[in-house]
Amino acid sequence: MYMIKSNVEKNRLYITLGKMDDTDIRGLIKEITHNTAALKPGFTCLVDIRNMDIKYSEKQMYTMELIMGGLIDAGMSRVVRVVSRKNKISQMRMEQGSRALGYRARPASTIEEGDRILDEEEARKVDDD
Repeated sequence: MYMIKSNVEKNRLYITLGKMDDTDIRGLIKEITHNTAALKPGFTCLVDIRNMDIKYSEKQMYTMELIMGGLIDAGMSRVVRVVSRKNKISQMRMEQGSRALGYRARPASTIEEGDRILDEEEARKVDDD
């Protein structure tokens, strides 16, 4: 299960990942590609992995790293990852993948908190310009 949406006004991509298997990956990539096409370079990303449950097969981990790399190539600037205290393995795996690609995601407990973090960072960025 996954849900991908974009907010063009905020220039933000929202990704929610739940229980997934190999058959979900192709659709996930297609949806991410479709939604990032509507955004401008420098877009922010809010990823909710609180309910993410994958098998962590080599193929799935490789695909997740490809997706993260693709987001960087598409112009993603900052990431907030909504995490759960109960799902430390997913949090750790995603953080390892993003570090390997050269970025870190800020953690948040809720989507609202993650949105607020990204909104505040955007406001600071505008003030600095």
